[in-house]
Amino acid sequence: MNASRKVAGMDLRAWLQLVRLPNLLSVPGDPWAGLALASMANGKEPAPLAFILSGLASLCLYAAGLILNDLHDEAADRVHRPERPLPSGRVPRLAAARLGAALGTLGVVLALPLGRVAFLTVLLLAALVAAYNLQFKGHRLNASVCMGLCRGFSLLLGAAAAGFGFAPLAAAAGLAVSIGAVTWMAAGENHTQTFGRIPLVPAGAFGAGGTLAALALVRPAPLASWLVGVALVVWTVHRLRLHGRNLIGKPIPPATMQPAVGGYIRQLIPWQAGLLAVAACPLLAVGLLALAPLARKLARHYAES
Repeated sequence: MNASRKVAGMDLRAWLQLVRLPNLLSVPGDPWAGLALASMANGKEPAPLAFILSGLASLCLYAAGLILNDLHDEAADRVHRPERPLPSGRVPRLAAARLGAALGTLGVVLALPLGRVAFLTVLLLAALVAAYNLQFKGHRLNASVCMGLCRGFSLLLGAAAAGFGFAPLAAAAGLAVSIGAVTWMAAGENHTQTFGRIPLVPAGAFGAGGTLAALALVRPAPLASWLVGVALVVWTVHRLRLHGRNLIGKPIPPATMQPAVGGYIRQLIPWQAGLLAVAACPLLAVGLLALAPLARKLARHYAES
């Protein structure tokens, strides 16, 4: 193997495929949006350390969940996706399990300085991650609801550090419904599927959640930043609607469905950026939005689903 892909005897590319590198870029925006929205709703100035800790905690738990997912699905992947890091043997099972446990523990510990409510929120998030992979993976509806709640509570992790409020709760509900629908579609990605209207649910959920969050902050937020945020939310909903329409009413094979799932997830980034702008964090919104083209580029080289 090429030495550039080896680090201390490890296949670095395989590890990055295991944690689905493009998807990781969509994760820190969840708690960042929640923290910004809750801070604005409660008249607080969000602490930079809270952004750092909540973003890292969410990243750790998300990566741990992805590893646990592949550990759970290794037998099925040997049949349907033998190129994945675990069934191909490029990542040892025991090493993956150890890393997943370490990341899960670190994610919980990182939330400790954010306060008791945030710590309880991260514990619930960790429990949902474990329940999805260990209890609900075999049941399509239950798994979809649980995964949606995982992403919703990822946003609420940030909000918990600033006192919650209607705006972050509305955004979290929209995120949960959207990701729940994507998970439902992804559950059958190993065989050809034909969908009704469910591919449009993410657009509707993002539209409803983003609109309610923005309306709740229309008075306290600076007008220019608020308008930019609303424009980003509207643009994301439009993109998601076009993305979903391409999946309606025709057979969708695995080769099409798997990248389509990644496309849904990448649209989280501009939506999160819009919420940050609505909540008067325009610089962070710009920084997050800059990750979108990087996520698209990485998607060509690393697995997303």
